[in-house]
Amino acid sequence: MIKKPGIGPELGKLYSATALSNLSDGMSLVAFPLLAAGYAASPTELGIIIAARTLPWLVLSLPAGAIIDHHNPKRVMVAANVLRSVLLLAVMTMVAAGTMSTGALIVIAGLIGSLEVFFDNSSQSLLPRVVPTEALTAANGHQQSIEIVVNKFIGAPVAGFLMLSHTQLAFLAIGVAYLAAAGVVLLIRLLPEPADEVHAAASRKSLLSEIFIGVQLVWQHPVLRSLALVTGLSNFALQAIEAVFVLFVLEGLGAPPWTFGALMTTAAVGGIAGSLVAARLKERLGEAGCFKLLLVTQPFMVLIVPLSMSIWVVGASLFLLGASASVWGAVAVSFRQEIVPRSVLGRANSFYRLLAWGSLPLGSLAGGAAADAIGYTGNYVLFGVIVALPCVLLPYLTPQRLRWARESRADFFALEYAHD
Repeated sequence: MIKKPGIGPELGKLYSATALSNLSDGMSLVAFPLLAAGYAASPTELGIIIAARTLPWLVLSLPAGAIIDHHNPKRVMVAANVLRSVLLLAVMTMVAAGTMSTGALIVIAGLIGSLEVFFDNSSQSLLPRVVPTEALTAANGHQQSIEIVVNKFIGAPVAGFLMLSHTQLAFLAIGVAYLAAAGVVLLIRLLPEPADEVHAAASRKSLLSEIFIGVQLVWQHPVLRSLALVTGLSNFALQAIEAVFVLFVLEGLGAPPWTFGALMTTAAVGGIAGSLVAARLKERLGEAGCFKLLLVTQPFMVLIVPLSMSIWVVGASLFLLGASASVWGAVAVSFRQEIVPRSVLGRANSFYRLLAWGSLPLGSLAGGAAADAIGYTGNYVLFGVIVALPCVLLPYLTPQRLRWARESRADFFALEYAHD
């Protein structure tokens, strides 16, 4: 049977904070591309703006993890959201004053992306401090459901409406929701730390040595390294498509602007479906079976779009991609949370996400340049083929390797305590 987490008061607070924060994320998902499209002179320029939002994953991931482990993920989440609120207020003010420019968008996108690195890595480190290990997959799945419902079904359409009627109000609403989420996070009480991890946390050394531990733990772990590299290559290709997706919809398909928000909502429906079945699919297929199924089918979900150029096929593709992303996230993240000790989870998450998400700005730049050079359809074909490349790592994601990762957890991660 699948073990489901009880919705106790602390998990309920975390879910509430997740909902508020993802309301802002969902509004940003529509508001920022639409705002950027009004200032960007070409797909390449739009790709640069989008890349600025994700570049911090390449630059800040490593120090962010050490800072999170050292200062408590809850405090980092609060600070990140407060600062994001300030930046959104700046956007609102500049738009109202008529001083917004492409350069300003690039700088603000980079700052918001930097805070996102701290917030998201902290969030993944916080969940194991709120629910027991056996409930992690279900809790991750439920949290993803909340993220998707609020992000896509509420945030995205609300932002689309506000951007048509009052741009400044859209960014004000985003900032207020981030601030409210920070307040809820402050109220969360965490589970007691295991005694050995309290000892490890108390014996921290220099920032550089702590960063090195996180790098070493992930890179020397064959399963974590394989998962990170697979995710990174897939993210590179999918981000190259997503970076110019708003232009693909408006110019490539000739669809009206409201269609962009509708398609994002379609992806959300798939994401909800995936998050709801993730734990059951893991129980039926096993973690290795889930990983292999998604890696093999994902290229078909992408390549069907340029073969048809139908808005209905685009919607179906986004539905399936949304579902696959939710299943992958729930299974892979809970696996990592389960096998990595809490005292090093922030650092391990950060290097893992450097490999997995550091490819996002590269994908944005590549997608913008490719769309300029070979058009939107060619961009889809090129990166649809690249989505298939992670299949070469399938032999490394076997049930035996995943079982070994669990059984050898204590011995393998003893390296953390040896360094401390």
